[in-house]
Amino acid sequence: MSVLARFTLSDGGFVLAEVDDSSPSTKTMRGGPAGTGLFVESTETFQTAIGQVKNAAEAMVDGLRSLVKPADELTLEFGVKLTAEAGAVIAKASTDAHFTVTLKWKSDDSVKS
Repeated sequence: MSVLARFTLSDGGFVLAEVDDSSPSTKTMRGGPAGTGLFVESTETFQTAIGQVKNAAEAMVDGLRSLVKPADELTLEFGVKLTAEAGAVIAKASTDAHFTVTLKWKSDDSVKS
């Protein structure tokens, strides 16, 4: 079953996100805005939650840019899941958390064998 988690924004607003209801039964449920039913108050702000994902992406990109021959193009793809307790986490694909990384090098015609 899914519930709504309320993530506070730094400007005082909020965003609601659908999350799995795998939380402990002691969690406080509060009334939501008109028409939304109940929600769980997140322990993190939305910006803090997304910041965790940003830090993970930057670490991955920085590590790949430090290759002896860095790629001309880098694509980093991963799933993000919001939870009321932990904020944003890297989502699983099948059974494992995942990153999909694509590195591309353009051919260098100036280098001849």
